[in-house]
Amino acid sequence: MSLPVAVLIGETIARKAAATRLAEAGQAAALAALSKASVTDDLTGLGNRRRANALLDSLADGDAIVILDLDHFKSINDTLGHHRGDQVLQELGAFLLTEVRVADAVARYGGEEFVIVVRASEGGALEVTERVLDRWRAMSPPVTLSAGLAVKRMGRQWTETFADADVALYEAKKAGRDRAVLFVAAEELRPAPEAVRSTSSTER
Repeated sequence: MSLPVAVLIGETIARKAAATRLAEAGQAAALAALSKASVTDDLTGLGNRRRANALLDSLADGDAIVILDLDHFKSINDTLGHHRGDQVLQELGAFLLTEVRVADAVARYGGEEFVIVVRASEGGALEVTERVLDRWRAMSPPVTLSAGLAVKRMGRQWTETFADADVALYEAKKAGRDRAVLFVAAEELRPAPEAVRSTSSTER
């Protein structure tokens, strides 16, 4: 028994509508994947430089910038080869994905340098960074991490805060590496302060 024409037309329209929805869903998924890929570092799985810049652009007063740098990383490439160097970067990327708090964000800034944005740090950014370094150290990695951090103060641009964190990273390297150093502005210093506060495995 043949179906009424109206039923056949309805079924045809329904099939076309379902096919359209499926195609739109596929297109949306493809666009989402493309969008994610555009801000993801292929090697580490973390955010890439574009993602890092977006995070820094979103920095609010009280947020902290942490610059992480692998110590003596060039020696890994020189002695063990670039493949092993890439493995170390992958291992660090996977580690940071699990160690960085949900409210915070991390990205690879370039080479062996990474950036963590600690939201609303309220003075706790150094403790967060120390914990990351402690847990990385506990994994007995082939290279250690140094970190410089600074908290964005009212009226300052993120670029200035980044420069402060970079100064702190330099101090960490100069002091022997494998430590975190918090930048302290001159106006925040007390009469007889230390210029920076730092920690390392040798001080524990």
